[in-house]
Amino acid sequence: MGTLTAPPKAPPRYAKTRSRSLRIGYVPLIDCAPILVAQHEGLFDKYDLEVRLSAEPGWASIREKIIYEELDVAQCLGGLAFALNYGLGCIRQPVSIPLILSANGNAITLSKDIPINILLEENGLRNYLNTHQGQKRPFTLAAVHPFSSHNTLLHSWLSRQGVSVGQDVNIIYLPPSVLSRNLAAGTIDGFCVGEPWNSTSILSGEGWSVASSVDLDNGHPEKVLAVSQALVQTRKDDVIALTAAILEACKLCQSLDYRESLINLLDDYNVIDVSREHLENSLTGTFQTGHSEPRKLPDFHLFYGEEINAPTINKANWIITSLRQAGQITTKERLTGFESIFNTDLYEEALAAINNAVGANR
Repeated sequence: MGTLTAPPKAPPRYAKTRSRSLRIGYVPLIDCAPILVAQHEGLFDKYDLEVRLSAEPGWASIREKIIYEELDVAQCLGGLAFALNYGLGCIRQPVSIPLILSANGNAITLSKDIPINILLEENGLRNYLNTHQGQKRPFTLAAVHPFSSHNTLLHSWLSRQGVSVGQDVNIIYLPPSVLSRNLAAGTIDGFCVGEPWNSTSILSGEGWSVASSVDLDNGHPEKVLAVSQALVQTRKDDVIALTAAILEACKLCQSLDYRESLINLLDDYNVIDVSREHLENSLTGTFQTGHSEPRKLPDFHLFYGEEINAPTINKANWIITSLRQAGQITTKERLTGFESIFNTDLYEEALAAINNAVGANR
């Protein structure tokens, strides 16, 4: 994997004393793009920030490194941020969310061995499972983490098909990068994952996509920027500057005019171990599904806009509600204090920092 470097430093616009660099973790997926773009385009330098980026193999690694303070900041699953704050299935380690990094970006992909005509039949998946009882193993789908939108979207889709998790279908959890090879090996029958791992299976002929985030819950909050609450308390100005830098990068990523540059960045530095064709299938607005004609999906990835980036209570409620529906949070667990996690004050201060930077350049 190549090393991302920023352009030569310009004179700092935000003079401050840094006690140390910010350690930022990410999982190599399409929606880690705002963090990489902020580095590549010199936006961290613009706000006089020194950062160290760390590519992590999956969400368990992100969780553990946040818990044990090996990372200050991370691209994070929205549900995982709540798990960290409330100690759900892990050691409690409070984080704040000053920014939603992206919306949508996921799809459900099934094995090529599952007939595409299940889409055309009423209760098609239900009927398929009924006629394939007694297989060598249970029908098994995968998601990337129990506290992920992938898991909740998968539960929601299966419910619409009249299929019961645990009774008709097993769901297991694997890192994003290994899902395609497991599908090809026949150890799973399908998965819900972020891009480009759907494209990898589709373009290799090993799978076909039954639905995307646009179909399942268009505009749902996906990845968030998780910041140690200790960092917010001790280096608030740096957190605001960091949020501003990445928010500017989100705006670039959203622009279709920038998508070619984004594809080049991800491809040239081998950020994700896939071919350029897979990146293009994900980012150009036309998505090959492995069946019928390519779909026009301009909203497949959403990176920028107040309705996307602002860490509102409504988005927090969407995450909590979907986790409850998927059985990850019980009705006995009364979770409160969302406003201390989804931190709109930090977001608003980051917007002000961006406006101040624009004004200083006039």
